[in-house]
Amino acid sequence: KQWYQRRVAITAGIVIGNNYIFETMSSYKKPELKILSSLSQQNAGLIYNICSSFYTKSLGGSQEVKSDKPREHITFSFTCKFIDKLKLRSVIMDSSLVKLLPASLQDHTPLKLYYKYNDPISLTIFNYSTFLKKLELNDLKTILNSPCNCASSGFLYAPHGHVVTGDLDFIKHPELKSLLTYGCKYRVPVSCTADDIKHSIFNDIEQFIKNKSKKHSLKEISFQEWKNKTFKIIENKIKYFENSDFKDVFKVKENILEKDDVKKYLKHVKKDYIICCIDKASNNFAFVCKKFYLLMLCKELGFDLTNFSSIGNTTYKPCDISEDSTVRDISEYLCTRFDIKFQEENQRLPRIFWNPKLHKTPYKCRFIAGARRCATKPLNVLVNNCLKLLRDSFKKYCNAIYNNCGINFFWSIDSSTQFLNIIKDLDVYNLQVYDFTTLYTNLDLLEVELMINEVIDLIFSERNQYICISKKDNSIYFFSKKQY
Repeated sequence: KQWYQRRVAITAGIVIGNNYIFETMSSYKKPELKILSSLSQQNAGLIYNICSSFYTKSLGGSQEVKSDKPREHITFSFTCKFIDKLKLRSVIMDSSLVKLLPASLQDHTPLKLYYKYNDPISLTIFNYSTFLKKLELNDLKTILNSPCNCASSGFLYAPHGHVVTGDLDFIKHPELKSLLTYGCKYRVPVSCTADDIKHSIFNDIEQFIKNKSKKHSLKEISFQEWKNKTFKIIENKIKYFENSDFKDVFKVKENILEKDDVKKYLKHVKKDYIICCIDKASNNFAFVCKKFYLLMLCKELGFDLTNFSSIGNTTYKPCDISEDSTVRDISEYLCTRFDIKFQEENQRLPRIFWNPKLHKTPYKCRFIAGARRCATKPLNVLVNNCLKLLRDSFKKYCNAIYNNCGINFFWSIDSSTQFLNIIKDLDVYNLQVYDFTTLYTNLDLLEVELMINEVIDLIFSERNQYICISKKDNSIYFFSKKQY
């Protein structure tokens, strides 16, 4: 024990002082690591985590047979950058903790770690969605019949006669301008108190227990020992930083977007301009005159500006049914036909908006009808999973053809990373990229539907009669001969 205390003192001193802990631990022999690991277990703190980690590594890693079952995950809120210092991944993957999980859940370990991040600054800066949501006919008339200030602006885009720019010099407030240079996806760093961080992590662990208990038909009490030890380790880690030279990380700092002068200036800009992202450069801000934004939207929808009536065109038709009535009809149909329950956050319809295409001359508009949440979203998720399964099956079918005759009929990729992996071993001397201006808009929809039906008929068979999707976890889906 005296030897252990001396080693712990040396180790702790290295952690706090020069941060050479890993180099020192690597020099210890297996018997020493074993003694350190066993004697420090009762502390359940930083020293034990490091000792047990190096002892397991010195044995050549875990000797357990990995399960082929899908791994479960736990999600933590990334409340501030201090979360990185806690090394939560090493905590949840600790073998001594994994063994405390319910036996049926251990088959799905090691747990994957996901983070839920704070909202990016775009949700505060952008105003196109809120503006269009609150837009009434009288507001439309007022804006279109009133003159704008674009003619006197130094950011006037002459071909359109209105302000359409992505130049951040448009913003005169220095602090706000500096923040916008980080891009739309930037998240303002925040600081939290030690108690707030601890409570956030503990709540996430409680939520994990609740979700997995329901999914695997377990009692929440069966997680008690695992929960208590996990709480203890995290609490010890936070206490260590509170009592060390790193305690400044817990000082709460003011968010720039919460400052009164920034709020006031941003409100002033939003009064006359739409702030959105740039097409093909989604991390960049665009500032568009409100009047011009509405003119382009009305032109796209076939709106008569002489008497402010909805005429429509070949793409859009006027509809007299209210949004609430349409959403209600969709919700009732989904419940009756697909047993999809009512979800309050999805009780809305997608709205049409546009982003400027600044890479075109003159600038053009990219019209989009979409939303993060809408009435059909639950069904969209299920259909998307079905199409993924069909695509995977069609890929296997095409691979069989390729193996027989050497002709590749499958030209679909999941991401650009997959494409880069394909060409990295090839000798490429000339690479060119092409785009189709009107490829999809010129396709006949009836012919597209016919082609999709042919692919579906090709894949479905006596063995693949149904696509089954789990109600508890819609990420689980497969072909089957029968219905469940």
